[in-house]
Amino acid sequence: MYMSRRLCCAIVVFTLLSLVVPLSPDDVRGSAVGTSGSVALLSSMKVNSVAVDADGARVIAACDEDGMAYSTDAGQTWSKTSGTFGVYSVAAVGAAAKRTLYWANGFYRAVLRSIDNGATEEIGNAEFPAEMQRAPWSGPATGILTCASDPNAIYVIADYGLYRTLDAGKTWAGVESPFNNKYAVISAAIDPSDSKHIIAGTDGTGLYQTFDGGATWSRPVDDSHGSRAFTTVAISPASSSTLFVMDWQQGQNLLVSDDMGLTWTAPSGWNQSSHTATNVAADPTAADTAYWANGTTVYRVSKNAEGQYEVQTVYAGLHNPAICVAAASSGTGERLWVGTTAGLEYVDLASTTIPGDVDGNGSVTMLDALLAARAAVGMTTLTGSAFQAADVNHDGTITMMDVLLIARIAVS
Repeated sequence: MYMSRRLCCAIVVFTLLSLVVPLSPDDVRGSAVGTSGSVALLSSMKVNSVAVDADGARVIAACDEDGMAYSTDAGQTWSKTSGTFGVYSVAAVGAAAKRTLYWANGFYRAVLRSIDNGATEEIGNAEFPAEMQRAPWSGPATGILTCASDPNAIYVIADYGLYRTLDAGKTWAGVESPFNNKYAVISAAIDPSDSKHIIAGTDGTGLYQTFDGGATWSRPVDDSHGSRAFTTVAISPASSSTLFVMDWQQGQNLLVSDDMGLTWTAPSGWNQSSHTATNVAADPTAADTAYWANGTTVYRVSKNAEGQYEVQTVYAGLHNPAICVAAASSGTGERLWVGTTAGLEYVDLASTTIPGDVDGNGSVTMLDALLAARAAVGMTTLTGSAFQAADVNHDGTITMMDVLLIARIAVS
């Protein structure tokens, strides 16, 4: 009780101060976070990769040594495959009538295929011969890229280079490039609208880009990042001119380009942490938006009202550290699937949390400021939508500055 009285007094003081402290309109923003949860079937399983169809209906999760799991109803029900293990990366492609799934096996030199969401593997038939279980690379395949505009084109990251098939896996060949056998390819992205447009991130020599399927390569015109290591590369499905990359050598620095690499912008508001950032997942419909996770926090980059890129925290409080992120649109809005070290979690961005409405009753009062203050001084822990509502300035933490902002909302 004594501590609560002290907190109330502090809130009153902060409220009085707020009357003379000028605040930018961007200090208080809506947080597009709705519900969140996890998939019980995959509890405690390490999820290395997640693939989602454009409409969000089919979701595939690669579960390391535990095989794969899939859903065909946007995550409402799940089934698990049998006999598949060591899955590093998974990709889904194809029309609704024949949705094909490819996955890279980490323990063997293999790319496997299924036309029933992974329930059974296609091995040894005329269309997908058994010898393709042993592809031309010598080490584990750590990434696989497919393109909706050309289901027969598949690229694999292996041996620190790129390999491809243009006939849905019947034949494979190494992609000739200036970095093969010289520099390590650690990330790559394929343009969803053009299977010949690929961007590759290397370990210390920057970015390379091809528009002819790998026959010729060039650096982006802005070569100021030529000596950097890019751990993730993403091309927006909504606009192939928009690129998102994460620069590991510069402290996981996020860079965005709206002109296919001619110029780059470092968005404001991104506070790098000691955790390793996941891949960057481009929004399926908004060209200027992408998501990623760092530790147990999910972030979004998008343009603000002034047309400048900025980073916001969209969810804090994942149950386990994140490994990968996938974004999908559905009938109710945006859903993020997050693979973690011990399960698959999701965050729905369909509803809007009212900034400052910590107790979720639809209005902001001094009681909300008191709840936020208790969290700010460590008396209680807020999670989920309560955390999002209390973190009014979207810096990923709840501080007395958030309390001040909530108090000002309450009395305004």
